[in-house]
Amino acid sequence: MVEVVSDSDMDSVQDNFSYFEAGGPPEGKGFEALIQNGDPRKDKDALRIWKKVGKQGVYEYLILGSAPYGVETFVKVLLDVDFHKRWDKHCEKLEVIGSEGSTDYIYWDAKYPLWFSNRDYVYARRYRKEVDGSYVFVTRTTANEKKPEVRRKVRVLDYFGTYVLRARENADVTEYVYSFYDDPRGTIPKSIINWAVSTGIPGFMKTLYRACDLLMKEEA
Repeated sequence: MVEVVSDSDMDSVQDNFSYFEAGGPPEGKGFEALIQNGDPRKDKDALRIWKKVGKQGVYEYLILGSAPYGVETFVKVLLDVDFHKRWDKHCEKLEVIGSEGSTDYIYWDAKYPLWFSNRDYVYARRYRKEVDGSYVFVTRTTANEKKPEVRRKVRVLDYFGTYVLRARENADVTEYVYSFYDDPRGTIPKSIINWAVSTGIPGFMKTLYRACDLLMKEEA
């Protein structure tokens, strides 16, 4: 398998911390503020979300946050595929189908409401711990002969997501920047997709935080 997330992809994600330091994206970049709960640079638990129109009218999202968990806990929750299946109710199936170096190739079958077909993904996920202790994640859809497209599921062909995370100095707090673009294809109106994602992000982050609580409890 060819590694689809390059070193330059990983390096460029570190630049996203410039958004964090500024408290948000600069003016003139086309972003619209959705949620502004607290200041992630100061507060232990804060969340700020922006969106802008991306390809094919589907929004790109930028999320800045701070979470009251150590960065190692946060990273474990993001990385552990088996644990993910326990806390994500939208996960029909999730499995690692191959690995190469620091890149995992993952199949994900995502539950959609009953009147829509599930969406499934094959993606490459690469992560790296930097010398300063921060972490970088890059995820991109790809193709894999182990998981061809099947009937009754819509294969997502265009997803790209990034995380950059770091520990706050002298505090058990994770500071992060999360960005993604996700085109689920099919006949769902873009207005419904954009509404669902915009309202679903805060709920997903709360679920992610509960997963951190669960992991800490189990490891205590």
